[in-house]
Amino acid sequence: MDSKTIYQLMIEKCPKHSRNIHYLNRYVNFIFACIEKNKDLPEDTYTERHHILPRSLWPEFSDFKDNEWNCSVLTARQHLIAHMFLSKSFGGKMWFALRMMMDMKNTKQQRDYTLSDKSTKIIKENFSKSISKALKGIKRSDETREKISKNHWLNNGGVQSEEA
Repeated sequence: MDSKTIYQLMIEKCPKHSRNIHYLNRYVNFIFACIEKNKDLPEDTYTERHHILPRSLWPEFSDFKDNEWNCSVLTARQHLIAHMFLSKSFGGKMWFALRMMMDMKNTKQQRDYTLSDKSTKIIKENFSKSISKALKGIKRSDETREKISKNHWLNNGGVQSEEA
């Protein structure tokens, strides 16, 4: 599938409230530039397979065997940048995927990119907003709310007391 067709599919699925055409256009151009550039990568270069049309939005194209055109091979840094563009274009679930990539960075030695403090802050803030929006209206028990509060406090620099 060519870049214009993919771009059109993405425009149709992109929610109007979170649509950022600028980043969507940059994403498509970036992916196709990477596909071309990465043809000449040395064989020992660490790469990751990326769904051009994200699985969470286009499950019908998730199988690479049936949809080879939906697979791009990217370096770890390119993969992160691609997900940044997707997050800025679509919002919601895409911030979640990007946040998970940040956490996975520490588990894979091959992921050697560095995020600026500003980028890390933006990703974490938008991730939190999307989670809050997704969970809005869900009723939780007092026990669950307390666990969430305690976890949030610990993850934001708090120190657990002896009583807890």
